[in-house]
Amino acid sequence: MNRTRLYGHASTTATLGMLTAAGYTATFNPWLILPAAFGAATLACLAAGFYSEAHREHRIRQRLERLRNSEPIPSTLTARERQALALIEHHLTKGAA
Repeated sequence: MNRTRLYGHASTTATLGMLTAAGYTATFNPWLILPAAFGAATLACLAAGFYSEAHREHRIRQRLERLRNSEPIPSTLTARERQALALIEHHLTKGAA
């Protein structure tokens, strides 16, 4: 599990905690639910962003594995494209460590 997915799980857990707190505070004063619901919505948006980023990184990692296993990088790539592939590979290997 990479860091981005871990942050997504943590944000989801915090969202559930905020929703529980919102429900509990609603028993005392219904207006207290607003700040907790706003915090829960914010954390839910964060979690969705983290999950989509983790999914994107997973797709890139799979694509790199397919490229590594199929054949060498074609020489038709420009220097900029080769540099971008090397940078992505470096980023993914650094995140996996």
